[in-house]
Amino acid sequence: MKLDRLSIENFRQYYASQTVLFSRDPAKNITVFNGQNGAGKTALFTSLSWCLYGEAVLAPDQLMSKRAISEAKPGDSVTARVTLAFVHNGERFLARREVSGVRLKDEAKLRYNDQSTFMLMRIRPDGQSRPVDNPTGTLNAILPENVRTYFFFDGEKIDEFARPDHEDEVKHAVRNVLDIEILDRSKTHLDAVARDFRTELKSSSTGELQNLLEADEARRQELDKIDKDLELKQAEHRAAKKQLESLDQRLSEIAAVKDFTTQRAALTSELQHAEQRRDELRQSVRDAVNRAAAVFATDALQKALAILDEKREKGEIPPGIRQQFLQDLLEAMVCICGRPISARSPEHEHLTTLLKKTFPSDLEDLVLQSGGDVRNALRRAAEIPGQLRALLEKKVALDGHIAKLDAQLDEISRKLSAFNLEEVAELEKKRSEYAFSLQQIEMDIHRLKGRTEQINLDLERLGKQIEAAKKSEKKAQAITRRFVLAQHSADAITKIAEIFASQMRQQIRERAQKIFQTLIWKTAHFQQIRLTDDYSLDVIDRYNLPARPDLSAGERQVLSLAFITAMAKVSGKEAPLVMDTPFGRLSGEHRANITEHIPELADQLVLFVTDEELREGARKNLQHRIGAEYRLEFDQTTSCTTIAEVKR
Repeated sequence: MKLDRLSIENFRQYYASQTVLFSRDPAKNITVFNGQNGAGKTALFTSLSWCLYGEAVLAPDQLMSKRAISEAKPGDSVTARVTLAFVHNGERFLARREVSGVRLKDEAKLRYNDQSTFMLMRIRPDGQSRPVDNPTGTLNAILPENVRTYFFFDGEKIDEFARPDHEDEVKHAVRNVLDIEILDRSKTHLDAVARDFRTELKSSSTGELQNLLEADEARRQELDKIDKDLELKQAEHRAAKKQLESLDQRLSEIAAVKDFTTQRAALTSELQHAEQRRDELRQSVRDAVNRAAAVFATDALQKALAILDEKREKGEIPPGIRQQFLQDLLEAMVCICGRPISARSPEHEHLTTLLKKTFPSDLEDLVLQSGGDVRNALRRAAEIPGQLRALLEKKVALDGHIAKLDAQLDEISRKLSAFNLEEVAELEKKRSEYAFSLQQIEMDIHRLKGRTEQINLDLERLGKQIEAAKKSEKKAQAITRRFVLAQHSADAITKIAEIFASQMRQQIRERAQKIFQTLIWKTAHFQQIRLTDDYSLDVIDRYNLPARPDLSAGERQVLSLAFITAMAKVSGKEAPLVMDTPFGRLSGEHRANITEHIPELADQLVLFVTDEELREGARKNLQHRIGAEYRLEFDQTTSCTTIAEVKR
């Protein structure tokens, strides 16, 4: 995951809508938000986690802009909204979370909706967007919620890992970031399933007819409102798209940037074709995976083929005489030589015995064909791994090509934004804003359409419930054999998790030691880092003694930072490092070392700092790597914060 753009609206002291761009330039991978204490650094930092995961320490009424509430009229709806655009594995996404309420008549408060709403969109190269069917699951696949705190963290609290008696925090961090928790949850789930399989599963559903009818009517009223909102959003979409096309046309008419606009059009077209090829490859991979079941049946197919070959060698198949031929002889009561035969004669009994050993003609044909079918199945099973490997290799290469094209487009946008002609820079800025606005409108449209589909499903379900309001279902079954399978599976997962955890601990320890030695200034005193089987994180000094109890607050912060970044590197997760107040407790030596080396520890670094944290040498160390910088300006007359870009 690489952060691209953040739009924050009526969130805490951020009144109305404000937007910032994160630097994604590999050579300038740092984005800085600079502000005094109380200016809104932590609120802006919190908005990222709230948008992606819905986590916030404060209640909804404390998330909403007080100014927005005070300016609303009774009955007006007020919304706090955070929208985050990001890129992951060459794909663009747009995430949005919002909470809203209605201004009360008698006091300056809101009546809030039950909970916030969350949407995740996948943005195609042509700017079109489509909703992700399982937004929470998809986001957790990109950056799981249980590892978020190890990539988005408060610098004031980062030293928790290095404090004595914090083995549980270290253990949870390792197991979460390396996805060992997935194995633990699998074991827990299988244990629960094993227990449940001993009991009867019962389910029943009942409902009162009047309540169901009222629910049906409420859904239909909501549908009417959504239809009107959808018409308005579609009109906005048409207008925004027209503006975007107009800006593209105006840029293309400026001779100084003609090459840039022509190249962008070509790259966009190529990116669209590449995305289409990737979609086709994904479908091919799915098809290959669906056929891969034959790979697991190889042993059974080989045994079946051996049985068929053995019976063929013994002459048992085919039987040699067709069933229909024997039936014709018995019906005519004539021997193959033409001599008549009588009932119960030796000849008649012999023909009857042979008939019992034959197959019906269609079954006989099937048996004869089965050998060839089994051989073909074995051949296909042998080919599937190679086919799947080739498809995945093509997809990896195509992912890299798409990422390269995307980076080239970003580079063109950066160059146009920084062009020495003010008109070009301003047009590109407006183009970027309209493109982002267009994506948000599309998100609204997809949300409304998605809600329409959900309401229609609800109506269908309610219709069935109304028809069967007083009926219920009961199901039960005995599954002792499944219990044994589930329990054995849980035991096997436990062993796998233990082996994997041991290997990963060693890799984290080695990587953390290298990073710690780079960041700490007392390199001769601290010899190595130790991460034991019980997840005790410690530093060993030159006397081969544990030194963690003697570490200063700054040294604990350096150790924790080394540990977190080592986990990120070992896990292979693509994620930014977002730090709130990262250098506040560091001495000059530590601050100098960290600011010199920290840009290399993450592909993207986002820092929320005070002026004191980036003074003198610290700023000098980071200056050449800062790609975007913003100042948080707090207005004491309104108690609101404005995000102002620092021109570079």
